Amino acid sequence: MSLRFTHEPLTAIWAALAAALGAVEAGAVVGAEVPHPDLAAQRYDGEPTAAGRARPLEAWAELAAHLGATLLMPEPAGDRVRLRFRKLSARSWHRESLPSGHPEKYGADSDFARACKFEQPGFLAAWRDALGFLDLPWPARVLSLGCHLGAELAALRAQVDTGSAGALLLGVDHSASAIAEARRRHPGPPFDFQVHDLAHGPPEGLFDLVIAINVLHSRALDGRALLRAVVKRHLAAEGRVLLGFPNARHVDHRLRMGARPKHAQGPELSQLLVDVMHARRYLHQQRFKTLATGTGTVLLAGRRLSP
Repeated sequence: MSLRFTHEPLTAIWAALAAALGAVEAGAVVGAEVPHPDLAAQRYDGEPTAAGRARPLEAWAELAAHLGATLLMPEPAGDRVRLRFRKLSARSWHRESLPSGHPEKYGADSDFARACKFEQPGFLAAWRDALGFLDLPWPARVLSLGCHLGAELAALRAQVDTGSAGALLLGVDHSASAIAEARRRHPGPPFDFQVHDLAHGPPEGLFDLVIAINVLHSRALDGRALLRAVVKRHLAAEGRVLLGFPNARHVDHRLRMGARPKHAQGPELSQLLVDVMHARRYLHQQRFKTLATGTGTVLLAGRRLSP
């Protein structure tokens, strides 16, 4: 199936493309011949030109995401291009994986282990912003809650490490297979990985930074109690926290905005804002300065101010 667009407004394109995708099975490709996206280099989205309305390639990719599809490599068609939209299936490991609380739901052999946040430009940009804000002194004692394969600790070391002497990068997770893989990938000091169930609270010790990316929302935990325990009993006097709250899900291997936190009663984004603002308000009460950044994962960075 192939469509052709020139001067149509986005509302008409949306309706036509949605109908075409709705008529095919998952995995099928719908084509659409459109004005060359490079025409939009000096134009606003949808601005009229002699060849048709200007739309950059990223606008077509965003439209595909909203319609349950992914944009494949465009094909030249003279002074136009043929876009190809592949319809995604409804498959999502979020629904098909083991139940929440199972120690191997996020194990080394799970679909979750195949998806690396640091290969997502949006997450990496937010992570760099958050670390810049935290301005972590080094060497530091760092604790990563729900560390999985140790990616956050490895990225932290790569960005701020000026020498490992005196540093500790401790990661804990209740998945034994994930911890085994983390040890294999990051052997020896300053890394240390331990199997630990956060339902019993954080491990003992004081830390300069505690990281909890997409952990506090878990159905198996009381995230708010866990945050209070971290701040009250496990942070150094001028300690820092870096929290992550999910606002995306994987559908047919593609990341799509929108998550379903526990206890959600309305739109997912509204619950996300409730979770982020509750954590931010609590940190402010405990003399923290904070920064919220990110899209697919909203990062909340906080550093405790001197009395």
